[in-house]
Amino acid sequence: TSGWMPGDIKGAFLADTDTVSLVGSGELVTNGTFGTNIAGWTASATASLSLDANRIKVTNTTAATSFAFQAVPTVIGETYTATFDTTVGTSTNVIVQLGNSGAGGGQYGNVAGAGFGQNTFVAVSTTLYITLLNGNGINGGTCFFDNISVKLADADRSVNNKGLVVNGTITRTAVATGAELVGYSGFSASNYLEQPYNAGLDFGTGDFSILVWARTNINGTFFSRGDGVSAGSWFWRHLGNSTAPFYIHNGTSLQLVLNVALPQADFVFLTLVRRSGVVSLYANGQLISSVSGTNPALSMTNLTAKLRIGEQQDASYVSPQEKQALLRISATAPSEAQIAKIYNDEKFLFQENAACTLYGTSDAVTALAHDDTTDLLHVGTSAGRSVFDGLRRVSNTTVAVGTAISASNNLIVEE
Repeated sequence: TSGWMPGDIKGAFLADTDTVSLVGSGELVTNGTFGTNIAGWTASATASLSLDANRIKVTNTTAATSFAFQAVPTVIGETYTATFDTTVGTSTNVIVQLGNSGAGGGQYGNVAGAGFGQNTFVAVSTTLYITLLNGNGINGGTCFFDNISVKLADADRSVNNKGLVVNGTITRTAVATGAELVGYSGFSASNYLEQPYNAGLDFGTGDFSILVWARTNINGTFFSRGDGVSAGSWFWRHLGNSTAPFYIHNGTSLQLVLNVALPQADFVFLTLVRRSGVVSLYANGQLISSVSGTNPALSMTNLTAKLRIGEQQDASYVSPQEKQALLRISATAPSEAQIAKIYNDEKFLFQENAACTLYGTSDAVTALAHDDTTDLLHVGTSAGRSVFDGLRRVSNTTVAVGTAISASNNLIVEE
């Protein structure tokens, strides 16, 4: 369970059950910035490769598609984020393919078109093949690639699938004794999570919402987005047992939008919302402060921004004791009733021995049934039947479910 994803969701992060610490891989691509040469890249039989203004140029030598490629080591089951810049030349069909079985394959997906590209994937083999494809098939046609990067990442559970690159080491521990859900901690100037530029977070002056379960009784930064100084940079931090200010940079100075005391606990459900220029903060589903006027309406668009979890862009206000879980960012401002429901559904995941996943190792659902008397959801897989009360799994069987479940008044029939 990732928690609720309200409206036009842009990212759902810090949602996992693995207590193993995340350790950053560093850069896995050899010579992805092409500072002085194109070493490390291999040409297909129909391609000519050359250095062009600190980019690699891929030229078709025949009337066929051509490409450059590189093999990168990966660990099966781990999540990675790839980023890259592409530019069209006389060939307009510019594509980056990420595959696991050889050059020219796109098993992890293709990203086509000029500009900045990003793809997050889970490795299914020990080798990733990055293919820089000139796909027009024009003899002598050219296109360009730069800033090719692959790093270990933490998953984005939303449909956007834009993960957070791991820098340093991030600790993950259960949010309560015996609970499946983990919280993320151990943040510092060198230990943080970062998402490359994501246009979906350029909210301008429009509505948005940020939802997170976080520790509030220490100093720290929930997150920051920006380049440190430019207009459209923003961040939210908490100052121990005093206040939680939210700032937006207007190009000259940081503008305080909201500054209010928070309840004190290891995990408090915080929701920051902007609706029609009014910024409101909710704690555990209840409104605690709102502010309107010039500052809340400042633009939050920054075309060079990166999102960082656990520290500000200038590496200030970080704490290894800070904890966060289930961070979500949306371009929709949920209603007060929706915020209250989200809190009341998710709070059970932070109790002792709370389960939040399907039982077993398979996520292939074979059958579903809702008991409208008990309000329990029964989910069948090859490992058995998982029973959910809201977002929490309250029981399970261990006999595989084939094709059907029927549930009524706590009477269950399955096939």
